[in-house]
Amino acid sequence: KGIGWHPNPILRVDLPRYAAVAELDYVGRKTGFTLRLGSLIEENAVLGSRASGGLALADQSVTAFVGGRARIDLGQNYSFQARIDAGLTDVQSGGPSLLSGFNRFISTAWSASFTGTDLGFEHSQFVLSVSQPLRVENAQLTLNQATHFDLELNGPAFEFSTQSFTSSGREIALEAAYRIQRDSWFIQASFLHRFDAGHVAGQRDLAALVWLNKRF
Repeated sequence: KGIGWHPNPILRVDLPRYAAVAELDYVGRKTGFTLRLGSLIEENAVLGSRASGGLALADQSVTAFVGGRARIDLGQNYSFQARIDAGLTDVQSGGPSLLSGFNRFISTAWSASFTGTDLGFEHSQFVLSVSQPLRVENAQLTLNQATHFDLELNGPAFEFSTQSFTSSGREIALEAAYRIQRDSWFIQASFLHRFDAGHVAGQRDLAALVWLNKRF
């Protein structure tokens, strides 16, 4: 999505994205599995990130992705769910930019959760989960940067250098949540602890959240 108030008109407009997905599902009495295969094409963006002018990221990026889901019933009131997603992104760069291109890189995301229903009250759920949000694993960016002033050319001399575009940490989020649905009321309380929050090494945060919702 574009940013309507942005001073750069290039960043105000929406960019087209195209996706195709094939999904295979198996649903049993106590188990369920899903396999997803797909491709995502982004114009002038890389995994939703965009820039323009001398810092333009790409003319186009293509991401092929695969994902899996699983659900297992552990008893009348308990279940386990897990998912994992992985993508391979190829970035096509062109035009004048200090950012000359990316390698083909992998991105991952996963989660696992344990759910108990009707614990204490009817129409209630207790959920324990651990997850890693989308993270780029091995991206490298080639920069075309000025290194010194060339007297013979009477101008700056440029050289290519490679920089890591991978985050310094890996966010792991632990969450405990309890929710109750009563008639038109919905109440949920959650406690969340993130290690390496935002995929930044050493960053941690703790949050407590309460949702209250009523249908009218």
